[in-house]
Amino acid sequence: MLDRFSTLIASGNAVLTQLNGEVLPKLPALLFNTQKTLQQAIDYLQKYAQQLPALKQEIHDANTLLNGNMGTIISGLNTASDVYQNDYPLLKNKLQLTTSFINNDLPGIENDLTTTLNMANEKFPLVKTALNDATNLINNDWPFLRSGIQKGAEAIRKQQKTVDLKDLIKLLRRDATKESNFLAKPVELKEKHVYPIKTYGSASAPFYTALCLWVGALLLSNIVLTNFALDDKQKNQYTKKQQFIARWLTYIVIGVAQAVIVTLGNIFLLKAYIVDKLPLILLAVFLSMVFMTIVYVLAAMFGNVGKGIAMIVLVLSISGGGGNFPVVLSDQFFQFINPILPFKYGVNLLREPTGGIYAPNLWHNFIILALFAVVFFLIGLFLKDRINQFFEKLHKEATKSKIIH
Repeated sequence: MLDRFSTLIASGNAVLTQLNGEVLPKLPALLFNTQKTLQQAIDYLQKYAQQLPALKQEIHDANTLLNGNMGTIISGLNTASDVYQNDYPLLKNKLQLTTSFINNDLPGIENDLTTTLNMANEKFPLVKTALNDATNLINNDWPFLRSGIQKGAEAIRKQQKTVDLKDLIKLLRRDATKESNFLAKPVELKEKHVYPIKTYGSASAPFYTALCLWVGALLLSNIVLTNFALDDKQKNQYTKKQQFIARWLTYIVIGVAQAVIVTLGNIFLLKAYIVDKLPLILLAVFLSMVFMTIVYVLAAMFGNVGKGIAMIVLVLSISGGGGNFPVVLSDQFFQFINPILPFKYGVNLLREPTGGIYAPNLWHNFIILALFAVVFFLIGLFLKDRINQFFEKLHKEATKSKIIH
């Protein structure tokens, strides 16, 4: 509005300047000339009254005078008319706008200016305080800051020879939050559970079930004898192989009962999560038969030494069997013996009915365990008598020491 008002004033001044400079200076001369001409005409008329004979000449002279100055009179009147018709409406409109601005807008501008001045008066102490703080900073802290900046600049100049500042600036421009999030979790895994097991205890059940069956077989070998106590007639009636098979069947029957008790305990007492319950019982029975066969053959062939071997196999199986954690996380020794441990295949066999049977894995472990059982059974059946002679002598010598039985 101030700009608009200034423009209007400038336009009004221009019109007034034009009127004052071009029109008004001409009006006095025009009026003076007109007055002079009329006065001369009156004088002529007065003289005409006195001097009628000379009136005609005077009238003629007056007419001549008027005719000579008529152009000036007409020009002045035309100029005045042109000013009235063309410039006066514009001047009138601008004067009306000026009046409207003064009546309507000027009070608001005065109010805004008053508010601004009051705000300036209120904020001036804060500005003054800020200027004082800046002055104190320049006077007191700036020398120290300048020294630090100079040292930093000197260090940067020295490091320019060994450090690429572009790489450093690029590093500083990185988003630290995104960098830390990436380093904390560089890969986002999408997991798909094909054979999920709900609880950790249920996932560990195959390991501890297999461990239970092996320990049961080992304890049974310490309780039940592997040889029959026969008289001479019975010795002649039954061969060594028949005696071996008969005692093996004793172990197998107890092993079957043990497997049934263990699996039913998992299902009804521990309430472990098991997808296929009946296959679990059957596979546990099969695994118990395999473990009983291995332990029975070791005990029947080597006596206490065989029982010690079974104990060593148990200890190695706990660490190298891959029951609780992947064997690749173990020492190289356990990775080496892992494929020859029957415990490994027993745990993997029992995992199938626990989480859901995947037939290729089940049959793979089943066949290997069956091979273990067959190989150990045949070794015991055909080599027991030959090896027993040596170990019977060793056992008698050990008994004499009264240290071991």
